[in-house]
Amino acid sequence: MTSNATILVLGDPGPVRTELLMRRELDVLWASSLADTKTMLEQHAPDAMLLAPQFSEYVEYCANNITH
Repeated sequence: MTSNATILVLGDPGPVRTELLMRRELDVLWASSLADTKTMLEQHAPDAMLLAPQFSEYVEYCANNITH
């Protein structure tokens, strides 16, 4: 049995929001700020992250703080 992939979304993902919500094989975590993201990363180890353009300055931080 495989587990669902976990995606952390920072900000509004725009047109892919509906697709993310419809996918049963994904566990989607939502964050609206860097503080929310830090909390999520302390509690979860997402398989991937999706950042809205307005949060592009945090790409390096997020990439360095996903733990597997």
